[in-house]
Amino acid sequence: MRTLSIIGLSALALGATTFIACDSVTEATGISSPESRLAGHIEDMAKIMEDNEDEPADGVEELHEYMQDNLPSMMEAVGKCMVEVDKIEDPEDRAERIEEIAEALEDPIKDFYKAAEDFGEAVQDDDDAQEYAEDWAEGWEDTGKEMEDMKDLMKMMEMMDSM
Repeated sequence: MRTLSIIGLSALALGATTFIACDSVTEATGISSPESRLAGHIEDMAKIMEDNEDEPADGVEELHEYMQDNLPSMMEAVGKCMVEVDKIEDPEDRAERIEEIAEALEDPIKDFYKAAEDFGEAVQDDDDAQEYAEDWAEGWEDTGKEMEDMKDLMKMMEMMDSM
């Protein structure tokens, strides 16, 4: 069902981070580390689902808005994680850093999956939530198709350049 694919999309964005390490930012900067920001987003989404279990249509809408507002930040954190890990040459240091990040994200991810399971059941029983989730999924599909079209346009432009 599409509702589960929406929740699955959110979970996919989170699950990939379990195996990724993020860069540390010193406390002196006043800026939290990417893994802390990512953990905060995970916790925020879990709270949205928990708070809206009795009104799942509102929860799906709120989760959608949250993703629109915050997915770029989440993906930036993942990108920073990947770059940092890529720069660590020593395998032991790399493994240690990945373990640190996995530990930092473990509880928020567990809480997220529990909330998603319970919320998903509530959404399945609510026609309005189902409809909103289906519209959301269709929007993602349309966006994906448009991105594919753009990729095809880029290929065509590359071919024209090579002529």
